[in-house]
Amino acid sequence: MKYRKLLNLIKNTGCMNYIISEIKKLTGKNEVILTKRCNESIKIAIKTCISILKNKNKDKNIVFLMQEEGGWITYEQFAKKSGILKENIIRLKMHKGKIDLNNLKKYSFCILIMHSMPGYSYEENMKDIMDICTNNKILLINDCSGSINTEKAKYGNITVCSFGKDKPINCGTGGFIATNSEVKEEIKIQTNIIEKENILYTKEAVDLIDLDKLKEQLKNLKNKLINWEAISQKIKKELKQKYTILNEGKQGINVLIEFKNLNERETLIKYCEDNKLQYTICPRYIRTNKNAISIEIKRMQAF
Repeated sequence: MKYRKLLNLIKNTGCMNYIISEIKKLTGKNEVILTKRCNESIKIAIKTCISILKNKNKDKNIVFLMQEEGGWITYEQFAKKSGILKENIIRLKMHKGKIDLNNLKKYSFCILIMHSMPGYSYEENMKDIMDICTNNKILLINDCSGSINTEKAKYGNITVCSFGKDKPINCGTGGFIATNSEVKEEIKIQTNIIEKENILYTKEAVDLIDLDKLKEQLKNLKNKLINWEAISQKIKKELKQKYTILNEGKQGINVLIEFKNLNERETLIKYCEDNKLQYTICPRYIRTNKNAISIEIKRMQAF
C-alpha cells in the first residue's frame, strides 16, 4: 500500500510539473494559478488591475477598454461589479475584426481586456498593442482562450485562459491566470490562493480540475490545432468563390462568412447542416457584429 501511494505521488508530481511547465512556455510567464473557470480568472484579473491603478492614482476614475466585437460576455459585467462606472467602459473601434491601433493610442493609464483571437476567428496585432499599452501605461489582460499555442498568447500583464467545453484546451471546466512575479503578489491580495503539491490554485479550483485530462489536452494541443486549421482551410476554399470570408487567409479557428440577404443566410445554414458543421448566426458580440454565419470549428472533437 505504501509503495502504491509513493508511485501515485511520483506520477502526480510529474503530471503537475509538466502542466505548469507547459503553461509557462505557452504564455511566456513565470507564475501560473489554476482557477475553477476562465470567468474566475477574468474577475480576479480585473480586480487586480483596478487595485494596481488605484495604488498609483487614488483620485482618478479608471477607464476600462474592451473590443467592440469578438470578446467575451463577462468583461463588461465584471468591470461594473468591480466598481468601474458605466460611462468609463469603452468599446474600442475595430477594423476587419481587429482593434484600430490609432483609436487605442488615444487612451492612457487604464485597463484593456481583450481576446487575442477575437471571436476565435481573427488574430490581433498583439505586439503593436503591447507596445502601445507599455508606452501609454495601459494594463493589458490577454484572454488567450483561442490564441493559446501561438505567439499572440504571450503578450499582456496578465493572461487568462479557459479549459472549458469547446475550447482548444478542453477539460470541461477550469482555467488559469498567468503573470509575472510582481503582479502575482497583488493577485494574492485579491483572492485566496492555495498551494497544493507545488501548484497554485484558487480555493474553488483546488479539487475541481482533472490534472490527468489537462496534461493530455496540453500534449494534444498542437495536433488538434493543426487538424482544425486543415478543416478551416477546406471550408474557406469551398466557400470563397461565392461568399466573403471575413477572416480570410489562415487566421483563426472558426470560419466567418458574411451573408448579404436572407437567401444567402439560408444557403449557408444548409451547407453547415449538410456537412454536419455546428454554426451560430451573427450579429453576435462574441463573434462579429456583421451579418454572418460563424462555422464553429472549435466545437469539433479533434480528439
